[in-house]
Amino acid sequence: MAKKTPPADKQPVFNELDNSFRFFPFKNLKAPYIVIILLGLIFNLTSLHNEYALDDGIIIHQNDHVIKGAVGIKDIMTKDAYESFYRKMNATDQLAGGRYRPLSVVSFALEQEIIGIYPTGNYTATEDKNHNGVIDKNSDPYKAEYNKWNDLNSNGVVDPNECINCWDLNENGKQDLDSEDLNDDGIINEVDCQVKDASIRHGVNIVTFIIGVMLFYLFLSTCIFSDFKDLAFLSALLFLMHPLHTEVIANVKSRDEIFSLIFLSLTFFYSFKYTDYQNYLKTPGFFTNTSDEIKKLYFVIVALIVGFFLFLMRTSGVAVMVPSVAIAGMILYRSYLTFFKNQKYSRNEMLLWASFSFFLSLLSKEYAVTLLILIPVAMYIFHKNDFEIKPFLIALGALAVIAFGAILFLKAGSPDMKKNAVMLKAAAVVIAVGGGYVLSKYFKRYMNIFLVMFLFIISAGIMLYLKYRSDIDPNPNHKPNYGYWLFPFIYLGLGIFVVGKTNKQNNFHTLLSWMYFVTLFYLAMRLVAVKLKPGVPDTEILNNPYLLATQAEQWATKVFVLLKYFMLCWLPHPLSSDYSFNTIEFRSWTSWDTIVSLFLHIGLAILGLWLFMKKHILGFAILIYFAFLLMIGNILMDIGATMGERLLFHSTIGFVIAFAWLILKAFEKIPNSVSLTTKRIGFLSLLAVMTFLYGCKTWERNWDWKNDISLFLKDVETVPNSVLVLGNAGARYIDLSDTKNFVAHRKESLEKGIKYLKHAVELHPRYVNGYLNLGLGSYKLGRDRDALYYWKQAEALYPNNPYLKNYYIVMYNDLLNRGYQKAQRGQLDSAIYELRKTIILDKLNPEGFYNIGGAYYQKRNYDKAKMYWEQCLKLNPNHVQAKAGLSTIVTVTVPTAPQPVVK
Repeated sequence: MAKKTPPADKQPVFNELDNSFRFFPFKNLKAPYIVIILLGLIFNLTSLHNEYALDDGIIIHQNDHVIKGAVGIKDIMTKDAYESFYRKMNATDQLAGGRYRPLSVVSFALEQEIIGIYPTGNYTATEDKNHNGVIDKNSDPYKAEYNKWNDLNSNGVVDPNECINCWDLNENGKQDLDSEDLNDDGIINEVDCQVKDASIRHGVNIVTFIIGVMLFYLFLSTCIFSDFKDLAFLSALLFLMHPLHTEVIANVKSRDEIFSLIFLSLTFFYSFKYTDYQNYLKTPGFFTNTSDEIKKLYFVIVALIVGFFLFLMRTSGVAVMVPSVAIAGMILYRSYLTFFKNQKYSRNEMLLWASFSFFLSLLSKEYAVTLLILIPVAMYIFHKNDFEIKPFLIALGALAVIAFGAILFLKAGSPDMKKNAVMLKAAAVVIAVGGGYVLSKYFKRYMNIFLVMFLFIISAGIMLYLKYRSDIDPNPNHKPNYGYWLFPFIYLGLGIFVVGKTNKQNNFHTLLSWMYFVTLFYLAMRLVAVKLKPGVPDTEILNNPYLLATQAEQWATKVFVLLKYFMLCWLPHPLSSDYSFNTIEFRSWTSWDTIVSLFLHIGLAILGLWLFMKKHILGFAILIYFAFLLMIGNILMDIGATMGERLLFHSTIGFVIAFAWLILKAFEKIPNSVSLTTKRIGFLSLLAVMTFLYGCKTWERNWDWKNDISLFLKDVETVPNSVLVLGNAGARYIDLSDTKNFVAHRKESLEKGIKYLKHAVELHPRYVNGYLNLGLGSYKLGRDRDALYYWKQAEALYPNNPYLKNYYIVMYNDLLNRGYQKAQRGQLDSAIYELRKTIILDKLNPEGFYNIGGAYYQKRNYDKAKMYWEQCLKLNPNHVQAKAGLSTIVTVTVPTAPQPVVK
């Protein structure tokens, strides 16, 4: 039953739940973990059959650091996540702030060690990297020139025909459709190499997600809802089953979200245990009732897992192996103390593991920086000890208000706010002064704590400024500035060992001071790896979705998107992999849904702050929801996307806690005349219906995520105006036209693809991939003029696109061959018609000019033959055949015989 409290002055009363497993029929504390494991497997096992979809390829298959295996870990830790993709696309970084989430990418590299590595960094590459004319055998993985070699002639020399293709699993040099067509499309190509053992990666996603939910439940049930086990378990269960999370699990690349959940939960867990250390010592441990034999078995399992990971990392290099061995030693030693000595963590160990978990959560995803606010919030609401956090949080809020005022003052001077500049600057001053007044009331009392915080803020600000100056340096040969590495250690000395030592407060502030250091250390790592400012202005609307919107439309649409997120939490249907350009129409401030969203979220924010001050569970849930929502809503910063279902992953932590509380509160409100058994039946029946509906949606969506074909052909029906989805659906139909199941309807498949692609470029006339695939589809249909038109459009927008270069090579050789064949049959006009296309396709290639000249020579039109051969020699002065042809024209008035066109 809920606690009874006297009514307040016409204010809503929120009675806390004070029971342990009243509605769930669990007989012991381990049963919830078993249910989480079983339901996690049932809901997500269908994704094991999946291949890859969406941006998996960018992070995995087109990332040469990943497919090299463990040897690529050093580069993964020191480069932007998209560095390899940009390099292969002959492009520079395009996303503001870069993308640095290396922990999940490292796991992909370790999986590649199991699947099979590709030392060259490409699936089928055989490359003379040192340009010495031979394929070298080299033990240095960074200089490897082939992936695998079979010395057929036993001469010890690597001949190109002896390098084994990645798809050749039995190494017999032939394409065996029955065993090597891994995606069963009737074609053996690089895609078969990519999908090999995809189930391993999907299996890891499923297992790590289940572990993440278990740790989430561990934190809830032992730290903040220790007296409300029903609430802890129902929150974890709703998070486990929510269909919005399908994308995170089925899209392999989204493992960064899963890892973030794991280490966020561990950071909360260790932080609470550290700050409430005396209570931790009094409570029984998780393994208290476990027999010694089982504990030893657990230790062996931990040792085997740690040893296995070290074995996979054996080629990663000293810089990676040294810290890895140190971490492995820490884990094994702690496991030995736990399982053999029954020894609890010391206070310093708790601090160490809290800081280390926070560091790993940052390496998983930068959203973990919100913990610098959320951990104090959680401790204020739920901690049983009085840390006097409330005045600290008020002062912290005052700092945020001052910062907001300063930002608003600076923004007021921008061109788009010029009309209201005076009014905005006045408002900014008032806001900043108000925040300063509140801060002054608490500064003296918390002076040492604020000095530590100021040292952190100043250090981070200088580091970011140094990086910004380095990024905008116009000198292409300038050396990167690594001076920001100094500041984490300056802070360490001053903030922790000098000023921090004078702080006579408690463990809470010590914990925060170490978390500041971890944040600065992570920031230094990030600044080494990424650029804050894109290499080129972001004029691609698919990366900059508000490019064409006015300032008013931008903010009105952003507010509307918050409503979309809110509704998807409650009703996750329909779901889509993309919400980019033209999926969501721009809103104005007069749009009804924008107005509804604005008032809804302002109301929620006010309610959340009021409940937070009341130390209520819903206050915590609402603040978590908003903290992560601000990271993804384009409010604080532009993230390069309008919205995304996977982006809501962290915010749903707050949603499921609130939803679970409301469900349990509703059943608590049922009159006492209804027996507990009846309430329990009603509760479990409701939960069974929700489980069935969530499960059906999750299973359906898992099938959609099998690969790009199934995903985009489904989503194009859901979001028919998304440029990205239209483009991908069109490209997939063009790919399908050559597969065994579509070859009988090849033309229909190509026409359908072209239809989608035409709609995409109508909506986005600068859509390069749309033109590339329109050209490919037209070429496959034999429409050369259309192909040339579309590819020239793509060339004008993106001259260095590597796919375009490959298409040109294929079509160029095809046109030369067609011209040669027609010339051989005496169809010289037709031959010239085909060959003229070559010089439209590539005006810098001399072969087209030479062959056109040859065709005119056969027609006895020597003036034009001479003109084209002279043009050929301008491009290649050493072209032997063109020289010979010209000499014939000069010395022979009537040629003795027509010269054949040379391919």
